[in-house]
Amino acid sequence: MCKRNVIAAGLFAAMVLASVAAADATQRIRHVEFSIAGSAQAFVDKGGTSLLKNIPLRIGAFVTRDVEIEAEGIVTVGEGCYSTVVEYIASLKGSYNFPVGDRLLPFVLFGYGFTDSAPIGNVVAGNDFDDVNLSVLNAGLGWKFLFMHKAALRVEYRLQKFHGQETYDDWYYGRTYTHDIDFTLHSVFCGVSLFF
Repeated sequence: MCKRNVIAAGLFAAMVLASVAAADATQRIRHVEFSIAGSAQAFVDKGGTSLLKNIPLRIGAFVTRDVEIEAEGIVTVGEGCYSTVVEYIASLKGSYNFPVGDRLLPFVLFGYGFTDSAPIGNVVAGNDFDDVNLSVLNAGLGWKFLFMHKAALRVEYRLQKFHGQETYDDWYYGRTYTHDIDFTLHSVFCGVSLFF
């Protein structure tokens, strides 16, 4: 396993533990939420179509009836320059839930994270030849629709602002190139939440 993946997994685990510990410290955990979702983005150009798949895994703790802290890891699978690549985005988010009736729970979220990849054009930037270090600002809104006592359908719109640098080592010419990355991505995620 690549060193950066081990570091990313360790940081994600630390964020999960920190979010649960912060919620536990208030002695008011109402629920713990586990959520899995997915989104797909298709890039179409003259050369053909490529597909980028995102799978976010979240664990959150309600520190009050309406306020939740979530640790999130998004696994991104897409086409790299030479092969299929699997990358990650790790974030810590806060959300505010607005209970409406017995079954509908609209929410807003805001968070910050980091990644070693970003969908640019029709490929995933970040592979064995690139060094990509980006921060990710997350903002969004969505709905949880309870269809069972401990389960909900979760749909959310997410704005992600990527910012950082990509460094590419051109081994053939012996040069290193660095350029800034700064763009916004709009996504819709659909999935399921389970409450414990």
